[in-house]
Amino acid sequence: MNAPSLNHELGESRNLALKRLYNFEQRLSKIADLYDANRKFMNEYFSLSHMKLATRTGKYFIPHHAVVKQNGYLSKIRVVFDVSVPSSSCLTLNDVLCVDPKLQSDISNLLLMCRTRKFMFTADLVKIFRQIRIHEEDYTCQHILWPQSPDHEVSEFELLTITYGLTPSPY
Repeated sequence: MNAPSLNHELGESRNLALKRLYNFEQRLSKIADLYDANRKFMNEYFSLSHMKLATRTGKYFIPHHAVVKQNGYLSKIRVVFDVSVPSSSCLTLNDVLCVDPKLQSDISNLLLMCRTRKFMFTADLVKIFRQIRIHEEDYTCQHILWPQSPDHEVSEFELLTITYGLTPSPY
């Protein structure tokens, strides 16, 4: 991320993020299981040190919401950080970030390579983007709003790792 230019390009985004949080919390309060699953997800995010209470004022606030994925009898919740929401300058965080080439190999190349190798290994990387920390000076570009518990006021948090959905994430 390029923090100095962000000061001049990104507009205000806190009010929209707060409005979306209140709407989301209101919808969640009607579905107890989803509300608890979302709270558990966010608490895990915090306990794994992928976010922390903000120590500085944010430059860009990312709205977030939960998505439920039904897989037969099981439901899995995933929180989506919506980095494509425009700020008051009509620019999103993705609009001002550099886009680098994708480093992953194309799947067709990998499948062809299987024919020329004796052994192939596969792995599932859990929370892959959340394993990569961003520069501390860029924390202010990844702020979210969230109440730590139902009886707490909304607090400002900094996301400390790569956020999925960001343009440079695949790089």
